[in-house]
Amino acid sequence: MQTEVGSGEVGNGTAYRFTSDETTASRTRDFSFPMASCGDRSSGAAHTWYPVFICTATENLSLIRTNYCGDAFRGGMSNNSSSSIQVASFLKKSDAENFSKTLRRRFARVKVGDPYQF
Repeated sequence: MQTEVGSGEVGNGTAYRFTSDETTASRTRDFSFPMASCGDRSSGAAHTWYPVFICTATENLSLIRTNYCGDAFRGGMSNNSSSSIQVASFLKKSDAENFSKTLRRRFARVKVGDPYQF
């Protein structure tokens, strides 16, 4: 995930966890919170990113950084609302959706935002 718009800094990726009956097409991610950084790493080339937002005016950014994603920030690449917090960006929409489902266990309004090029 990019820490600041235009900063060029990206977060650490999460590890994939495979079980014996899974193929690479059906891999799942193992999210263990808190994480210093959530989302995929950039290879340096331009990519399409799928951001994940917590849409709320009530959640404290500090709480989310401390307990979930250390590099979360207000607003984001495709959602400029000050009442949303971008917690991660992924290269695959399916990974962004999987991560958003994980966060919905704690937060009511989590969404995958519009894809953006970076």
